[in-house]
Amino acid sequence: MFLEHFGLRGNPFGVTADARFLYFGPEHREALSALYLSILEGRGLSALIAQAGMGKTTLLRYLAARLKDRAAVALLSHPYRSRTDLMGDLAKRLRLPSEQSEFQQVAHLQLCLKKLAQQRRKLVLLFDEAQAMSDEALEQVRLLSNLRSTNMNLLEIVIAGQPELDDLFRRPELESFRQRVSVVARIPRFTPEHVQAYVNRRLEVAGRTEPVFDEAAVAAIAKVSGGVPRTINQLCYKALALAWADGETTVGAELIEEASRDMDWTLTAPVPTAAETEEARGTAAARPPERALERPQPIALQRGLRVV
Repeated sequence: MFLEHFGLRGNPFGVTADARFLYFGPEHREALSALYLSILEGRGLSALIAQAGMGKTTLLRYLAARLKDRAAVALLSHPYRSRTDLMGDLAKRLRLPSEQSEFQQVAHLQLCLKKLAQQRRKLVLLFDEAQAMSDEALEQVRLLSNLRSTNMNLLEIVIAGQPELDDLFRRPELESFRQRVSVVARIPRFTPEHVQAYVNRRLEVAGRTEPVFDEAAVAAIAKVSGGVPRTINQLCYKALALAWADGETTVGAELIEEASRDMDWTLTAPVPTAAETEEARGTAAARPPERALERPQPIALQRGLRVV
């Protein structure tokens, strides 16, 4: 449609995940480092919290890819409503006997963990959309985190979810679960500077060497999207389509506002400034269930990560 009009080789703002357009802002890299170090250090149970559209699933997939030489990894994204559903799906993912009692399933899982330990590897379970899991399923996750040898964790678990996960942590009946969470990583919304870097990165990968969105347009994108990548993609796609229809080769703030009206969007949350992002980090560090967490330094996994 408008790809040739803008000199693009592909759609830079598609709705499906495409590894070519991977962009991690500083907050993504910090969260990734925290989870990676937590797994390597055998902390047991970690959490990742961010609102919808911030790239939690993409980050989990990237984490799984980076761990593949060190561990067996299973990414589980079902909103499990019972411990039976969770254990049955886990058994299928690990190719363990599933038509057995829960006791036998756990016994087979322990045997799997011991075999991995003999290979100097771990099992890592990544639970996505954990805010939709039932209390019963979360309790089963806690029980799984008990599986360990005398001197090391055989199983590492990351639960990822939307901010509702914070509310679950505060519930008295989940106190035992909360106490097990050793690290909580968060992904705040993009600042205006990160919005610009994100948009430029995707256009660059798609083959565009000159700016398409002027400064006023980028500011409008940041304001309307609230700094959420998924919303940025939808807004930019619509604005490019409108520009193509008008025969324009650049996009200004007026087209962003028109795209927003066409999509019937209203601003629900202001985009954070850099200072607000830093303040949120400080507040998050003091909020339960997080324990003292030093900011991780850049680690080897980031060397191959291209960041604008």
